[in-house]
Amino acid sequence: MVRAASDIAETSYSNFVRGAAVSEARRILADRSQFKLDPDKWQEFNALLDRPPRIPAGLRDLFSKPSVFE
Repeated sequence: MVRAASDIAETSYSNFVRGAAVSEARRILADRSQFKLDPDKWQEFNALLDRPPRIPAGLRDLFSKPSVFE
């Protein structure tokens, strides 16, 4: 059945199975409200949240120009 579906989707069997697995993983993870991290990962996560934001020069330039809607 899976091979037939991959043929109909015109993709390889392995790509079809991988895509189905990723879709299912996204569905399952989207319903989670809590993610557990080991202490090292928790510290890394907090360090990323606490650091000042990086503003790329291109983004700074973009927002310094008048909007096309003005």
